[in-house]
Amino acid sequence: EEERLKNVRIAKQVERMEWEALEEERSEARQKRIAEMAPSAQIMSDLTNATDDERKRREHEHFNERRKAQVQQFAADIEQAKMQAEKTKEAEMKKLREWRASHWSAKADELAVESMTRLSDRVEARETLNNEFIAA
Repeated sequence: EEERLKNVRIAKQVERMEWEALEEERSEARQKRIAEMAPSAQIMSDLTNATDDERKRREHEHFNERRKAQVQQFAADIEQAKMQAEKTKEAEMKKLREWRASHWSAKADELAVESMTRLSDRVEARETLNNEFIAA
């Protein structure tokens, strides 16, 4: 019985050693395949990285272009608002100048009429005074 157990143990040890040898062969074969594929895997990795970098660069460039366009639009809006404010101010000033001109023209006309009235009143008063002086 001991002999049989000893043979079974030896058989299991042999089987385990064969299994380990087979695993080691498989591992070596796998490592060899990986080593053979390494350059192509490196190339693929580099290609993937380059593609990702290009995509990021394009996204960044697109973002910068959009931002630049927004800033330019904002500057154009500010410039347009300034021009509009200038036009509005100029229109108000023109309206004020026209009002002043018409107001002072009317005032000048009133003063001219008043001056003419006073002048004619003085002339009349002088003529009356002269007539009274001559009559006296």
